Amino acid sequence: MRHRRGCSPRGGMSAWKHVCLGLGIGAALGALLGRRPWHGPKQAPAAVQSRVATVVRRPRTTGNHTVVMGQFNTRLRSATVAAWASAWSRLRLVDDVFVAVPISTTGAPAPWTPADLEADLSPYPAGKGLYVLTYPGDGGVISPSANLAFVIRTVGAAARGVMYVHDDMLVASSIIARLGNDAWITNNRRSTLRLYPNGSVVGLAPGWMHTPACEAGFARFARSPTAKPLLNASPFLVVGGGRADFLYVTTTSDEQVRILLRLLDGVVQARLFLECALPSVVEIMERLFDVPVYAAKLAQDPPQLKTVLDLIAGDSARRAHPIPELMHPIKLNMVGILPWVAAFEAATGLADGAP
Repeated sequence: MRHRRGCSPRGGMSAWKHVCLGLGIGAALGALLGRRPWHGPKQAPAAVQSRVATVVRRPRTTGNHTVVMGQFNTRLRSATVAAWASAWSRLRLVDDVFVAVPISTTGAPAPWTPADLEADLSPYPAGKGLYVLTYPGDGGVISPSANLAFVIRTVGAAARGVMYVHDDMLVASSIIARLGNDAWITNNRRSTLRLYPNGSVVGLAPGWMHTPACEAGFARFARSPTAKPLLNASPFLVVGGGRADFLYVTTTSDEQVRILLRLLDGVVQARLFLECALPSVVEIMERLFDVPVYAAKLAQDPPQLKTVLDLIAGDSARRAHPIPELMHPIKLNMVGILPWVAAFEAATGLADGAP
């Protein structure tokens, strides 16, 4: 379901009403933007600069479609990554594909080069770009936020939006059809939290496995130049926590992109754990700019994921079981390339000649 828009969080008015009623929004946005004309993103932090993107296929971005960033937390064989990239490139609404691959991970296959990846590509659509983005591996703790910031800086205004998706996520055609619209897309509803100027955060579940990491990261984020202008404008900052394996953001507004990059840089520098970092960025952007956000339904337990087997089984099974909007985890290296491609085609509609 779509999240409530505007400055009031779900459940009633909050301190954000002060910002949205004009008591601090000018100062807060002014501090974040620096009151300078937009001439491209500010200098990225070192954690983002450490990435290298190599062109495998020359792009032909039009500005009307979506750039896909695939987050690989482990280094898989080049043939596996090539199959993933080739599948996504076949979608009409997708222009270019970035595959973010760690430089090295424990137990990873032998290193391969972008040339190896190109050799493993199945027929790749002419004019669509493919990049290999290499980054220092961290198991997906901070790197997805940094990788997303890198890709947004790289493509600039050349695309209508950027979709960040983990390699083990399948996406249904109903979500693909939303790409290019004004609404952002997240996976599942987020937990709304309150971050105070002293770094304390209210709302994290005590039993959640990521609570200690998020508490430490939020304490650092509250002291950052990114969060301070927002906390100065309000008694507390509405942030978030939850699954963060998928996110679609629009990149058509220069001002919004500039603030988005500032927030992404801020959570990276604060080393805020992924499942609190991206949900917090979405919460803040939703309130600062009234960004519409659609929360896609995520299937992530074994009974729900049985649908994937149904997808592979064919048309009759698909009619019997509705396809979840997002399915995770479906690991390509465990399922196998051919079954995964079959599931991808069925989920996205490619098997039926769309989208």
